[in-house]
Amino acid sequence: MVIYGFGSISGGPILGWINDKMGGDRNVSRASIPLNILIYGSMIVCNEVHQFNYICFISGFLMGAADSSQMT
Repeated sequence: MVIYGFGSISGGPILGWINDKMGGDRNVSRASIPLNILIYGSMIVCNEVHQFNYICFISGFLMGAADSSQMT
């Protein structure tokens, strides 16, 4: 859960800057849909394998970043 917070804190400014460069509110949201599918898919795999490894940490971080991109 802590890594999710780090992803939210670091993802907000970075993805906000990307959103400003792309020039629209919906561009980053549309681009994050495949990323969200990949993140949630990897979290389901981590849950089914019953191992907490580096993929879970990366997925948690990216999930926080993707969540903050939806807020920009």
